Amino acid sequence: MDKENNQHSSDSRYLERLSFRPELRKTWLNFFVTNFRVVVLLILVITAWGLYSFASLPRESNPEVKIPIGIVATAYPGASPSDVEEFVTKKIETKLSGLKGVKKITSNSYNSLSSIQVEFNANENLEDAIRRLRDKVTEAKPDISTEAKDPVVREISLDDTPMWAISLTGPYDGFTLRAFAE
Repeated sequence: MDKENNQHSSDSRYLERLSFRPELRKTWLNFFVTNFRVVVLLILVITAWGLYSFASLPRESNPEVKIPIGIVATAYPGASPSDVEEFVTKKIETKLSGLKGVKKITSNSYNSLSSIQVEFNANENLEDAIRRLRDKVTEAKPDISTEAKDPVVREISLDDTPMWAISLTGPYDGFTLRAFAE
């Protein structure tokens, strides 16, 4: 029993028996090494502060996210991609080149369709930018082919993105699968 008490008392003085180099005793780290209770208390305070801060952060379950991108889509029925590019896409791009606040313009010409994506600077007011985009597209209307439909200007919205995408496959045609899905 005496041996056990001796062992216990020697364990409780473990930190006292540690020997450090004299230059380490003069640093601020010495305080944390010798005062472990303060360290534990400090860790608990920082953890509690972090949990409180996290709990008090403002959150929205479905925040509104504005993407500074506008799309100009123009149908040109029956036209090849090269005709769409020459008679629609390039004409609209020429007018859009003077548009203020644009970061990047990307265009694609497909069979019967011109698609121009206009990315605005992040600090632009999106409503004003889309209005300016519509004005420039209206200016370009007389220059594009008369056989092309009127260009449609839309702003990209995350609300247009589906939350779920389900694919069905089977030995049936697309219309039958769609009817089955609905």
